[in-house]
Amino acid sequence: MTPYGHRWRTVTRPRILARAGGRCERCGFAHYFIDVAHLDQNPANDDETNLAALCRLDHRRHDLSTWRRKCHETRAKESAIFVVLCYQGSSECLPDKVGPAEV
Repeated sequence: MTPYGHRWRTVTRPRILARAGGRCERCGFAHYFIDVAHLDQNPANDDETNLAALCRLDHRRHDLSTWRRKCHETRAKESAIFVVLCYQGSSECLPDKVGPAEV
């Protein structure tokens, strides 16, 4: 079951948007696009105190540290896999094209 299923779309999200009255609960401005953010970054936690109606900019600001951490972890994993493949002599670590300077 995805955390953004039928109940999220029909009950939870509309309830938080109605509470906010079309305004971002962080900056207070009225925006056309309002997201509902999980303040603890856990999409399974739909407690009303954990949800906030945020404009896109404030939602991105809120999620930035988590996004950076996940991005860093993903890149570190990919780098580790690349090093292992090269150590094993895999052709996947060779460049796809050889430019004129490398010939």
